[in-house]
This record gives sequence, C-alpha cells and structure tokens, in this order.
Amino acid sequence: MAVELGAISLWLNSLHASEFSPWFRDQLHAGNSLIGARRASYAPNLMTGKSKGDLWYGQKPQEIGWKNRLPEGHIWQFLLPAKDMARFDTDKSISEFAGDAQKRIKDWRKGGFFDKLEAHEIKLLQKLSWVAEELFDVVADDLAKSRATTNDAITLWPDKEMPGARGLDFEKWIRA
Repeated sequence: MAVELGAISLWLNSLHASEFSPWFRDQLHAGNSLIGARRASYAPNLMTGKSKGDLWYGQKPQEIGWKNRLPEGHIWQFLLPAKDMARFDTDKSISEFAGDAQKRIKDWRKGGFFDKLEAHEIKLLQKLSWVAEELFDVVADDLAKSRATTNDAITLWPDKEMPGARGLDFEKWIRA
C-alpha cells in the first residue's frame, strides 16, 4: 500500500511542474530493507578464510548494482549470515517474555553460525545466487514490457494533451 500511495503522490505532485509526468508505479517497488537485501555479493574465497577476520562477515560486499551481472562464483550477500543478523539475544526489553528464545538464539549464533563454509554449502549458495540472478532478469524483462505498453498520452483538463514517452524511462527523462 505504501508503494502505491508513494507512486500516486509523486505523480500528482509532478503534474504541475513540467510537460512530462512519468508514471512512477514502475519505478517504485516493495523491497525488504529489514534484511538488507541489495545487489551486493561476496567472492567465493571469503567463504573459507583461514581466520574469522578473513571470512565474508568481516568484509564489505562488492556492490553489483542493477546494471551489472553477478561475477562468476560470487554469492549474494542476502544469502549469508551477517554480524548483526538475529541480534534479539541481547535485547533486554524482550527478555521478560522471550528469554527462552533469546537463549536458543545465543546458542545458535555460538554454534557455528559464523564458521567458514564447507564446499557443498558454497556450491549450493552459488547455485542459489545464479537462480536469483536469473529471477532478477525475468523481473527486469517484465518491467520493460510493462513500461513499453503503459506510457500513453495524458490529457489534462481542460484541453492540454501531453504525449506519451514510449521507450523513455524515468532515469533518462530526469537527466534530460
């Protein structure tokens, strides 16, 4: 709902400001900022470092962005544990009603949560990363088709017509 309201609000606010008003629905998307999922990856050698400091969670992931491809053998960062992931074990405000769960989380984090990965685990994560990359492509193709078919002329009351801008996405328009 927030994405829909944001798109409509942006569209309405831009109607008066220019000759072209893009439809923002295909520019805004619901994501998951709670887990920090973004297009960033780790190199496979960071899965088997000799010391804990050499492992992925002590390193900054490589930003891939939306226009680049996942490098061969890399693993998406959102498939791996992160230092601050599941830190409920230290939250004193919930200990009264979730103390048992906090103990289980603490034990889970201490019991190999940050150990280097085994070869079969790395291979599985690489396969999952490749599948996610393919799904990104499917979504990007669907968005491109949607944009190509929905950017029609807009008639503003009483008699002003703004032509559609087929093939022109918002990023290209804003730079013009």
